[in-house]
Amino acid sequence: HFVEIIATNQREAASAIDGAIGHNTELELEEHFTDSNAYTDTAFAIFHLLGFKFQPRIRDIGSMQLFSIKPISEYKKLQNLLTRTVRTKDIQEYYEEIKQIVYSIQTGKTTAKVILNRLGSYARKNKVVQALNELGKIEKTIFLLEYAIDEDLRRRITRMLNRGELINDLARELFSGQHGKFMERDIEKQLQSASALNIIINAISLWNTVYLQKAYDHYVKEQPKIEKYMPYTSPIIWNHINLLGEYKIDLLSKPNKLRGLNTENYLD
Repeated sequence: HFVEIIATNQREAASAIDGAIGHNTELELEEHFTDSNAYTDTAFAIFHLLGFKFQPRIRDIGSMQLFSIKPISEYKKLQNLLTRTVRTKDIQEYYEEIKQIVYSIQTGKTTAKVILNRLGSYARKNKVVQALNELGKIEKTIFLLEYAIDEDLRRRITRMLNRGELINDLARELFSGQHGKFMERDIEKQLQSASALNIIINAISLWNTVYLQKAYDHYVKEQPKIEKYMPYTSPIIWNHINLLGEYKIDLLSKPNKLRGLNTENYLD
């Protein structure tokens, strides 16, 4: 699972890209959902070239600019929505350089955070950066049109981000010391705290997943209708977990079987 410490005034776009690449699991990601703080035109371009579908929830989406490849005059019904045409010649001219940047991120030779920080420092003068942003404008426009037309897409983005908020809520409950704030100045210590917090979140999620599966297997034969509720079930729940005190974990003596289910609260 990807963990990174970023400043509060920093956009999350670079971290979102690095997280999609460096999640260190066997999962093959196809989509990446974020909120507005992780959205930039550059992020749209890089996610596209990396093979991911970038699905951000953008605030004030009605005020977003749309761009076209063909002359705006050809889109009579959309002329009021289109800002300008994309400079495709810039993309074609610097496409090899763009691919080299994305390849460096994909292979781990550098991170999106390092690249975007460097490019951002002289974005107005750098033609490669400008071409990358032009490519991002194409992908952003496609996404905005899909978002406006497809109600299911809007619901799915909201649902996925709500799941992410659940994880944030659990993190706040677990990280009760210092009101959930990293007080260490040393970045390594901050990263250690964040990583430890992440391990606990993953442990709770794994525990719940195992027992949710056991509960499902127990009830589904007698109540097949519960299957339709599974898409709305999440392993990120913690009311049944004692978040205070100490836990002693002995990795050498693993339990031979799962605990029995509490079937007293059986649902009709």
